[in-house]
Amino acid sequence: MQLIDSAVNYNSATVNGGGIVVESATLKLENSIEIKGNVVGDERIPTARGGGIMLSNQGSIILFVGQENPTSTFDISDNRAYSSSVSYGGGIYSNGAFIFLGSPGKYPENNYAFVGTQIFVNNAGELIHLCSCSCACC
Repeated sequence: MQLIDSAVNYNSATVNGGGIVVESATLKLENSIEIKGNVVGDERIPTARGGGIMLSNQGSIILFVGQENPTSTFDISDNRAYSSSVSYGGGIYSNGAFIFLGSPGKYPENNYAFVGTQIFVNNAGELIHLCSCSCACC
């Protein structure tokens, strides 16, 4: 699945993935992407995962690919995962999946979950940040 210059906003789900669910597939987010205001769970559900994006199963990959363009933005914000007991990954929940964050772009921000407010990685999942900048963090 590929999203280019797209918005996935203000959706809701009961248990998994308020905005996008990816199982054993590749999700490529390219150029200007907005995943905002999505909600998963409610007070009757014991566990909720992935307010904005949920990745599960081996082979699931999310790629953030931006252009060196000041108008390209990644906005993964204001997503919520909440439940009666515990919630995971307000912005992104990954279970056995890989996350590649390419430059330029930004990390998810202003999301909410009980565990992993921005990004939650579980069960051999990996968070890999590929960066082409010359900052000291790379």
